[in-house]
Amino acid sequence: MCDVKIRPFWPRNDIELQCEMDSAEHETHQGTVRNYAYPGSVTVITWLTGDRRSFLGEWKPCYNKGCVLPAWHHGNHAF
Repeated sequence: MCDVKIRPFWPRNDIELQCEMDSAEHETHQGTVRNYAYPGSVTVITWLTGDRRSFLGEWKPCYNKGCVLPAWHHGNHAF
């Protein structure tokens, strides 16, 4: 299973998705959020490896004060 994770709605909430794809060798990741839009809903989230919100392991926030991205993200900070 793929170990890439994302918090697609952070900092609004802390829903954390792990990629549900079987292989670890892919650039497009996919996870499912259930009951978010309304009870019984199923929302499939797709993101790329290069997304600044992607991370591995335990969630740690960026060390730049106010940045909403995970620690060690690439690219610019987001506030």
